Amino acid sequence: MNTKILTILSCIILTSILLKLYEDFEVFVFMYLNQLLFNELLFRCITEIGNAVFLIALVVPALSFLSYRSDHFKYVPLSIFLIPGIFLGIFVQLIKEVFNFPRPAANELLLSDESIIFLEPIFFQGAYPSGHTASIFFVFYVFYKFGKKISDSYSNITFLSLFVLASMVAISRIILGAHWLSDVIGAAGISMLFVEFLKYKTIQKFLRRNIYINIFSILLVGLALYALFFLEVFDYL
Repeated sequence: MNTKILTILSCIILTSILLKLYEDFEVFVFMYLNQLLFNELLFRCITEIGNAVFLIALVVPALSFLSYRSDHFKYVPLSIFLIPGIFLGIFVQLIKEVFNFPRPAANELLLSDESIIFLEPIFFQGAYPSGHTASIFFVFYVFYKFGKKISDSYSNITFLSLFVLASMVAISRIILGAHWLSDVIGAAGISMLFVEFLKYKTIQKFLRRNIYINIFSILLVGLALYALFFLEVFDYL
């Protein structure tokens, strides 16, 4: 395990926590980014890319298939994305419940400011960390860490595009009025740190070779596809 990467990611998480102490700075960043909401439908679509059901149903299978078919990547099975992703989701939700940090809408000055736009549904508690941001950065970093094979223009552009997409989802969470800057920074750091611990050979062997885990992963994609088309799984669409 790379100690340098662990240190950097730990510093990112610590920075996000320290930002909670500087409310004026958080409010300033929030107000600035909120003014970028020039097209509601566009940002609603961008933010829902980080929806866990959407990721499981479409993005994860697409990336797994790409890694299987392309010589530019190492194969990343569904189980590497999905099984750890479930535990990350539980962990993120536990942090939300335990700390229960207020969201921007809980700030009375922001909520009463007519220049600030809060898209419905409006959430007031459970700000840290951002679930959408954690989900999309987890998928990106899993694909990068376990799919990277050779450093060429095709793979580099693919990884860069995924990083940009994940960053856009994170920023959209602030623009829509759902999260503070600290929430998305913390979520990105937590999810990527989580991925680093998946590099142990024992964990990799279990996730890749256990037939029950692989069958469960396929069924999970099927359930997500059903939910995507037949249930209301999106908050903003």
